[in-house]
Amino acid sequence: MLDFKTVRPLNAKPTQSITLQMMQFDASTPYQSSPAPWQLKGEGYLMLYRFSNDFLMKEGCIAQGLKPFLWMNIGMVMLVNYQSSPIGPYGELLFIPGMFHYKGKYYWHISKIYVSSLDSVMNGRENWGIPKELAQFEFEQLEMGINSAKVISNGELLFNCQFKDRSFGFPLSTAFLPFQFIQPLNAKEYITHPKGSGRAILSAPQDLITGKGLFPSIGTQTRLACLHIPDFSLAFPKPIFL
Repeated sequence: MLDFKTVRPLNAKPTQSITLQMMQFDASTPYQSSPAPWQLKGEGYLMLYRFSNDFLMKEGCIAQGLKPFLWMNIGMVMLVNYQSSPIGPYGELLFIPGMFHYKGKYYWHISKIYVSSLDSVMNGRENWGIPKELAQFEFEQLEMGINSAKVISNGELLFNCQFKDRSFGFPLSTAFLPFQFIQPLNAKEYITHPKGSGRAILSAPQDLITGKGLFPSIGTQTRLACLHIPDFSLAFPKPIFL
């Protein structure tokens, strides 16, 4: 079982620093199995991008079998601090390259994802075919209403950013923007339709850095929007298979 410090929302206290530590592990490391469905709560940032096709083909980490079916190059980067899940709190950073038109239907696809928990790695792969990898997450609230997030893998920086919120907020729900994912892994094609809701605040990323070769270099691409969702609920159901 992983052991890491208590996780609180980024807005818990000024200068509050929260570190989600990862453990070294091998194939024999025990973990907590937790089959779908899952109910999760947490806080996160959603950055909406328009990617170039050349960037996605070179850096998008897209499964080879899906590359020919890329339909829309509007994608997302999500940074999440889960405070509640069936396997405990953990951090998550993921990259969604865009939408795919595959076998007559439209799907999103998570092509690169890091989490701070081995339990999340193993259950994400087994339950939904999500190719999770381990990393260390550091969340901190700075002065003047700025939140900081850093993700490190094997001692190398792969993501670092500060976020400053704007004053405008509005409700956000997957009822308005459905998310149906396709995740090919281990000769299976997992299809999952998660549902979530929360209240979003417009936010502005500052001093964004990504680790070359470890995470797509999104700083070279066109960012369309950034949303801070301080308190959201998310349901991940059992998958179906193509």
